This record gives sequence, structure tokens and C-alpha cells, in this order.
Amino acid sequence: MKKTTLIRDRRGTILINTVFIVIFLVAVGFAFMNWAADEAYQAEYDLARTQAYYVAQHGILHEILPRLRKYKPGTLPEAYVGLPGGEISFDDEEVGYYSDALLERLQDRGSSDFFAQLFYFDLSATGNVEINSPFPQHSSKIVSRRVTMRAKLRFFSNYMYLTDQERTEVNTIIWFWQEDTLWGRVHSNAGIGIKNTPVFYGLVSTSQSDFIHGLGYDPWFATTPQFNVPEVNFPFIAENLRANAGQAYLDNGHGTWQTRLEAEEGGWHFQQWPIGIPFDPANVISSGYIPYGNELGIFVEGDLEILGDNVQGTCTVGSEGNMYLIDDIIYDGHNGTDSVPLDFPHLLGLISESNILIADNQANGHNNGDIFGTHSRAHIRITASLIALNQSFTFENQNRPNDPYCVCIPCPDGNGGPDERGAIYLRGSVAQRRRGFVHRSHCDGTGYDKQYEYDLRLDIRPPPHVLEAVDEKGNLMFDVVWIQDQDPQATD
Repeated sequence: MKKTTLIRDRRGTILINTVFIVIFLVAVGFAFMNWAADEAYQAEYDLARTQAYYVAQHGILHEILPRLRKYKPGTLPEAYVGLPGGEISFDDEEVGYYSDALLERLQDRGSSDFFAQLFYFDLSATGNVEINSPFPQHSSKIVSRRVTMRAKLRFFSNYMYLTDQERTEVNTIIWFWQEDTLWGRVHSNAGIGIKNTPVFYGLVSTSQSDFIHGLGYDPWFATTPQFNVPEVNFPFIAENLRANAGQAYLDNGHGTWQTRLEAEEGGWHFQQWPIGIPFDPANVISSGYIPYGNELGIFVEGDLEILGDNVQGTCTVGSEGNMYLIDDIIYDGHNGTDSVPLDFPHLLGLISESNILIADNQANGHNNGDIFGTHSRAHIRITASLIALNQSFTFENQNRPNDPYCVCIPCPDGNGGPDERGAIYLRGSVAQRRRGFVHRSHCDGTGYDKQYEYDLRLDIRPPPHVLEAVDEKGNLMFDVVWIQDQDPQATD
């Protein structure tokens, strides 16, 4: 009797153990199923995070930025603009949608440079992607991710070197070659001619499919060049500067006067005298001073002679006709040859609706002045952003054969031989419709060596009333400064 009871007890234990094992396996199964479902959900969630980021980015790049570019110069929004959202589809299948689109101008962010903020914009959107959640069954959640892109309005002064055409009027290529080192951004709408070993530290771009390869083509680029980029449109008139000159608009007496402008300690000293004769203080018929200031615009009808080593404030000077640089034009407190510090207070733009010409005179090294090697008899120093809208930045009297002023042949004053005038020390930038010569082979060498260095402040803010960069359709151009996103969130 005791033996039978013992067997029955053992059988009951096995049954109980079996039940526990089954329960355990079921629990493990459920746990495994939950784990697998959770892993699947996590994978879907991670994918949705990525999709939400690109949905928001797509909304910014394909919807908000094109809207910003369609604003015309001078009409950009002053504060912020809310924009509608939209759906994003791929192969006719909805990927997600973006919402809360916002275009905001940075002009009240507490920066020490209020004017610089005027050219920066934040473009924001939230990307949203719907996913299924395993618990509760068949529920849905929205994964959202907000992305902000900061864009900067591009100006002519953002380029160290900018041209519309690279060939001269007689179809001659002006080459970049082994003597050239460029530190800033370079762009041409035309084909850039390169031979030997020039060095480019900034971005180089062209609207053509390739460079023109010259003899010994072997340039060095710090960044990969860009081809087939949109053209930068060159207007014929500096409308913005003309409109903002105000009382600093100097007429030319219906075409009968010419003007000289000198940066002196007390301000811009202007003098006007009859056209067709050299400057002589005895012939001045109108004169006065324009005080230095910030965001100052000066525009002169007809031709303009300009010089001075006391440029102060922030100012842009423009001329309807040729602008002649008759001596150094440099900032007060700067020697014209060193780099311009980022915190330097003065900023100058020079715009001609024709040529910007280095005058052929004693101060600028006329008749082989380079042999003297001093700034009193050779070279020219320029601290400014130069723009020649309809012609070139070049030098006067290039000793071409049969020129009446040529110093390379026996002349009445007995001069002859080479005419090396020194170097152009440019601390700023240059933009020109047609690239101009600054040195020629005539007369065993005529003109100037180039000592160009980009003023890095110009990449932060332009001189006042200077030209915005627009494409051939008139759309404003912008540069992306940075793009960042916030952590995504899932909501019911």
C-alpha cells in the first residue's frame, strides 16, 4: 500500500513540473515574441527617424529655399514668414509630410554686428513620418524631426575674383599661371584659362563644363572645383547705390564737369572742374566735404578720380563713367599691405559702371617706377571691394604698339625701355564683366605684379549698397552656412 502511494505521488510531481515547464516556455515564447516585435518596432522607428530628417530637409531645399530665392533684391522679409507644409512622395507612395515651415531673418539676435545679421536667414521645417506600434495592436505613431538650415545671402563681394567673360575684346585669353595664388572664392561665367601651376585655396567654379587647359596645365586646388554652376548675372547699372546715395549724389553739370574724391582726415573731399583738362586746383568750380559714416553711399556722374589713405567708416563709392585710381586708396590706420584684421572697423566698396583703371602717373609707377621700389614712386595699395560692371579692372596706357603715349620707343622726353610700374597690393576683392590685363609683355614688360589677398570680412558682410548675386533669371543666390536637427519625438 505504501509503495503504490509513493508511485502516485511521483506521477503527480511530474505532471506539476510539466505544467510549470509549459508555462515557462509559453512565457519565454511571449517574451521572445515581444522582444522580436520590439526589435522590429525599433528598426521601424530608426528608419522613420532618418526619413523624417530627409522629409524636413526636402521641404527646406525644394520648397522654402526656392521661395526665398524668388524675392527680388531689396524686398526680402524683415522678420519671419510662416509657410504651408506639404507631402513628400516617392514612386507615388507617400513617405511623410513636413509642417511648421518657417523662414526667419536674423536681425534681432543680439549680435554685435547688427548689419551682418541682415544677410542671414534660418529656414526650418518639421518632418513627420507615420509608423505602426505593436502595443496596443495596430496603433499608429508619428515620428517628428525638426531641421533648421542657416543660409547667407550672397553678394559680389563674397567672391575674391568674379568675372562674366574671361577673354578680352579681341578674344585673347588671360591665363591663370604659375605666378598666381588666390586665397578666396573664384568664379567665372566663362571658361577659365589655366596653364602651368597656379594655386587656388578657395572654391573655384565656372558655368562651363571644364577649364581651358593651357601649356603645362597643373593647377592645385584646396577644394574640388565646381562646373556647370548657374551664372552670376552682371547688371549694367548700380541701381541700389544710386538710390541710396541721397545728398551724396554728385552730378556732373550735364556732362561738363569731372570729379575728384579724396579720403582725407575730415571726410571725403570732392572737387569738380571742367571736363577735358587735367586737374588743377585753380580750375575747381565746385567742392565740399561728405562726412564719413556707416552705410554711406556716394555716387558720381561721369568719370571719377579717387585716392586717399584715410578711408573711415563703411562706405561704397560709385561712378557712372571710368573710375581712375590716381594713388593709394586705403583704410585709416592700415598700411595697405598687411592682412586686414577681422575686427577692423572700416569697409569700402568701389563700383564703376564702366572701367576701374589704375592711372598712369608718377604716384603709380609711370615709366618703370618699379626700379625705385618704394610706394612714393611705384606700386598701388587698395583696400576695397572692386566692381567694374561693364568693363574691366585694368591699368591705363599699356604701351601697345603705335600708342602715342608709349614709353618703350624714343619719345620727346627721351624715355624708353620697359615700363614695370610695381605691384598691385589689393586687400579686398575684384569683380569685373570682362577680365582685364594688369600686366602685358609689351616693351619687355609693362604693368604690375599681382599681390591680391581676400579681405575675409567680406565673406561675413558686404560694403553698403553693393550688388547681390543673382542668377540669369533674377533669383537671389544663397550659401548654406550650416544645417542641424533636433532629437525626434514619437507622438500618438
